[in-house]
Amino acid sequence: MLNDYFKATFIAGALTVCILGIVLKLFYLQVVKHDFYEDMAKNQSSVTVTLDKNRGMIFDRNAKVLATNVYTASVYVDASKIKNPKNFIYVLSVNGVNLSNRVKEKILKKDRFVWIDRGLDVESARKLTRLDENLQLIYQERRFYPEGDTASKIVGFTGIDNQGLEGVETFFEKTLKGEKVNVAVLRDSRGNTMTFEDKIMKTSPDKNIYLSLDVDLQKVVSGILYNDLKEFGAKGVLAGAMDIQTGEIIFSTSLPSFDANSFENYKRQLWKDPLFYYLFEPGSIFKAVTFAALSDAGVLKWNEKVNCENGKYYYMGHTFNDVHEYKELNLSEVFAFSSNIGTIKLSEKITSRQFYDYIKKYGFGDSSGVVGFADETGLLRNYKQWSGLSRPSISIGQEVLVTPIQILRFYASIANGGYLITPRVIKGVSKERKKIMSDYTANLLKELLIKVVEDGTGQNAKSSIVKIAGKTGTAQKFDKESNSYSYREYNASFVGFFPAENPKFVMIVTYDSPKKSIYGGSTAAYTFRKLAEQIAVFYKLNLNQMLVEDENKRAS
Repeated sequence: MLNDYFKATFIAGALTVCILGIVLKLFYLQVVKHDFYEDMAKNQSSVTVTLDKNRGMIFDRNAKVLATNVYTASVYVDASKIKNPKNFIYVLSVNGVNLSNRVKEKILKKDRFVWIDRGLDVESARKLTRLDENLQLIYQERRFYPEGDTASKIVGFTGIDNQGLEGVETFFEKTLKGEKVNVAVLRDSRGNTMTFEDKIMKTSPDKNIYLSLDVDLQKVVSGILYNDLKEFGAKGVLAGAMDIQTGEIIFSTSLPSFDANSFENYKRQLWKDPLFYYLFEPGSIFKAVTFAALSDAGVLKWNEKVNCENGKYYYMGHTFNDVHEYKELNLSEVFAFSSNIGTIKLSEKITSRQFYDYIKKYGFGDSSGVVGFADETGLLRNYKQWSGLSRPSISIGQEVLVTPIQILRFYASIANGGYLITPRVIKGVSKERKKIMSDYTANLLKELLIKVVEDGTGQNAKSSIVKIAGKTGTAQKFDKESNSYSYREYNASFVGFFPAENPKFVMIVTYDSPKKSIYGGSTAAYTFRKLAEQIAVFYKLNLNQMLVEDENKRAS
């Protein structure tokens, strides 16, 4: 009995000693050695970096790749392991690695995770890590644009973290951004660095993007524009074409351009597509808007004669001029020969308010609503803010700022029977169609535009391959420094559609300050014809019919 009591007492005492030992040990570890073990924990803890992977791809209308992903490597350092941070920075600098002040500060403060260089090709990154044993690699993805500067202003580009910065890349950022992956950078018990990718954090991209552009056609257009730009000695050129029924932009090209793979080496103004962002006074290509308004208002008479004042018209203390001196012109001649005076006199048949309402109805002064992109709204002041010279000036394309896509959209409405459609850079058919002009007006404008090419200022656009309808435009550029119109800088334009009998595409060509000739009929019309012929061959548009008609004309 006594023996059992002794055993129980011994076991209880032993347990008490053990529990007391554990409590004392915990007190020692958590209180006495708190700072020591906190530092150790920090030294072995992880740093989490979020990376983007598997960004959605961008294709042209025929599934040719315009934007994809390639593997790269980024170099980082755990600065807390660097014994001599200043020497570390020095070694990198003498080997051509220039660190920003912010990065240097992080190294000097011995931050756990510091990016040294990002988006390098794998071999260059490996070479960099050989400079110091503390430099480590993380494999990433970056955007690659196989077509370089072809369609770069539409496609856009991404930043160092694969986030969209321009063009479709930024417009569809939520769709394209792909997977978010957490990468944990940690140390083992010996202090060696390890990386661990958290597979659970992945989220798949919704879909890839298919553009309306045809990259092969885009290349052909770029070659023609490059040669003509040099021939005319212009500062720049833009051209764009759209399907008149679907609203699809089949190409949009402008020079000078930039390579999306090295966008940071180019000026910012080259990053945006001027088809959607370039604001300019349209000049005579806007006369089609004036004639449409007059026709829809019911005030045009086909056989009407207009006194064109021998080339000079004095109005409210201002002189309006024509390039050539005309005494009297009929309606179609005023349009075909692009008479400013004739157009101004005809515009007097409607009030400023009427004119303004029609211009707004035709889509000017507002965004085109282009699908898959963003654009400028242009500038159209309310008629209540117009001066006495505003109506005549606007009738010939002055005192109003438009974008090329707005002009393209309006001319498409003439070609498709009077419907305003929504342009799109994403493959598909625009669902929005709004009737903005009568059938009569659309047919009248179509006839007038054909006459411009056959007998008027646009004869350089006349083709034996495809019949073209269009309008020339020459507009003085406004000089902000002198606060007046320049007598040396002009926008020379031609806009139209083809084939004229059964239109399929509408197209615009605009030169910025051409030196060889300031006139759209001598520059843009010439280029327009070459582009239209290429597109006609490309899409087999009424070629045989046009060639037969041409042969019959020659025979007669």
